[in-house]
Amino acid sequence: MSKAILLYFLLSLSLVCVAQDTIPDMQKNLIYDTERLEGTHIDKEAIDNFKNDPDYNYLEIEPEETWLTRLRRKLSEIWNSFIRSLTGGAEATGVLASLLALLPYVMIGALLGVLIWVFLKIDNARAIVQTHSKGVYIGDDEEILKNEDILSLIDPALQDKNYRLAVRYYYLLTLQKLSGKELIDWQVQKTNHEYIYEIKNNNLRKQFGQLTDVYDYIWYGNFEVDEPAFAKAQLAFNKINSEI
Repeated sequence: MSKAILLYFLLSLSLVCVAQDTIPDMQKNLIYDTERLEGTHIDKEAIDNFKNDPDYNYLEIEPEETWLTRLRRKLSEIWNSFIRSLTGGAEATGVLASLLALLPYVMIGALLGVLIWVFLKIDNARAIVQTHSKGVYIGDDEEILKNEDILSLIDPALQDKNYRLAVRYYYLLTLQKLSGKELIDWQVQKTNHEYIYEIKNNNLRKQFGQLTDVYDYIWYGNFEVDEPAFAKAQLAFNKINSEI
């Protein structure tokens, strides 16, 4: 133990001697900065400009709460409560977390599907307006298709320059021909767009799809048709009816 202490003492003494020899040399190499420092003048006008610049305004302003933000918060609370009921209050992980992340999009898609289905059903809804042409009810598709000579209904409509009604009769004539050739299965509860997918012939299906869009736009969209526009539609109806 005494040898270790002696060795430690000698080592410390040698370090002190080295330090005494080195410090003077270091002091000779020191360079002192003697340059005079001057204060920087801050322009008050520049400071005011910064204060008035909105880019330098870092205050967070809480937006005013509106009925829309309250509705969003309420829906968020309902949704979170629904998720908690599914998970039992535990945090969803793995496959369950992925399914829950997709659930809002699935629900939105289902809602859109229902809305489209309702729209297509309305598309085939019967009107209650009555026309003077041979006492036929405009909305009674079944009666016209099964019991009427539709060509005889077109001429009076054209004589009255009721081109919108003439387009309707032309469309019903096309449905009548398609049904007669058993290319479609006409049912009163079906929509016009359902018949498009029943037609097997691609060319005929394409023509009928285009005419269905024209008919929907004119009849259900209450679009008034002038003579030049009707002439174009008439050519299209005559073409498809000649090919059926």
